[in-house]
Amino acid sequence: MSESTNATNGPYQEKPSTSAMRTAWDWFVRLLYEHTALVLTIMFFLMIAGALWYLSRISIEFVHSAALQGSSLYADALEEVRKVYNLGGGRSTS
Repeated sequence: MSESTNATNGPYQEKPSTSAMRTAWDWFVRLLYEHTALVLTIMFFLMIAGALWYLSRISIEFVHSAALQGSSLYADALEEVRKVYNLGGGRSTS
């Protein structure tokens, strides 16, 4: 019997998505080997951008937290002032 070259009869035929992923992976590896400095530079700047985004997000959360804490302390102080003035407000000084 002769072997068939028909693509649909092969038991070990790769799926189209697998071959596309393999082609993309081969392209990436070739790019990495041929342009190592470029790839490392791009990765470096992506990491810097990610770090800046993270620090910006943390800074915004810190400002919100500080504002909430400050307003809470201010409300507590106002409540204490009201207590002090309400206790002494009914008495006469004479």
